[in-house]
Amino acid sequence: MTYIIKTDRALICYYYLGGRLLKRIRSEKGLSEEYQLMTGIRPSFSLNLTEKGQSCIFCRDLKGNVILIREDSEGITRRVILENRGNDFKGSILFDAVIRENEIDLLFNTPSKNGSHSLCIQKLSAKTRPPHRIDTAYPLNNTVFRAFSVSPRHRLLFYLKRQGENRIGYREISDDSEGLYNTVFASSLPFGDYSLAISDKGLYFAVVTNTFFTSRLYFRSRESGGFSQPKTAAEINGITSPLVFISDGRPAIFFKAANKPYIIYNMSAPEPFKGKICSELSRGSFIDKTSRGLIKASEVLVDQNKPWDIQLYPEIDEGFYSFSPKSPEAENKRKDYSFKDRFSEKGSAVL
Repeated sequence: MTYIIKTDRALICYYYLGGRLLKRIRSEKGLSEEYQLMTGIRPSFSLNLTEKGQSCIFCRDLKGNVILIREDSEGITRRVILENRGNDFKGSILFDAVIRENEIDLLFNTPSKNGSHSLCIQKLSAKTRPPHRIDTAYPLNNTVFRAFSVSPRHRLLFYLKRQGENRIGYREISDDSEGLYNTVFASSLPFGDYSLAISDKGLYFAVVTNTFFTSRLYFRSRESGGFSQPKTAAEINGITSPLVFISDGRPAIFFKAANKPYIIYNMSAPEPFKGKICSELSRGSFIDKTSRGLIKASEVLVDQNKPWDIQLYPEIDEGFYSFSPKSPEAENKRKDYSFKDRFSEKGSAVL
């Protein structure tokens, strides 16, 4: 998973590559060099912000120990917060956390022998409590769950269950409680991929089911009136990389089918997407610390080979890279995103 943090003046990108945890910054000055935060780690890592906005990263070293990496104005600190005492630490384990000054509410999965995973919560503080199991989940695309922040102490835990049929849904997690599982989509067919977006008006979901003959893209929302009915947004063979987001206050969905990009605005018929999209897409988590822009999203798609290169949004939101909106230079470049203007060519190829 790649993490992208958008601030008023930069895009901060965290990603894994070849056993290393790396960081690059995109700003009006250009693209920074790669900063190595840690080496000798496993691929799965997660990033959370503290209540003061500092970045905290959870990862595992090659011994299976859980490492907490903190970034602040004084630099980077690394320490083991959970030591692996077993001989078997295979399987992908992901972490998500709410981080306070003297306490961490840690959410993670643990694999079992039958292919399922236990979802657990553990409080780490001066009086550390043992892990508390909340549910059983199954991996989808090598990921057991995705956690989305609604507010600093309110999260959505999105994952796959198997209860007679395949179910995609979520639990709401707060300080001292775990809500019931809300099924968003249920199907006897296997799910291919899914996406979720959160705005101040509601939750928006997209999911793909696959058969040998065709793929279906479904959409559903939950707003103040409750859940909408599931709607078939597209039916084309080979749908991949769904991404639901809010564009100018309305839901939109991007996807690829047979290596061709499509976009759906306001749940109308799919239309070809004419912007530049790389051939190999990977999903990332998007943390927007600003209030500007027409695009509101919880996830992004990035170039798999260049994880710092966000796809799709720059092509449809002309202000996406305008880091200094009040400057005359940025105002003159409003019709194009200023970051890529600093290169002789436009598009992902130059990065």
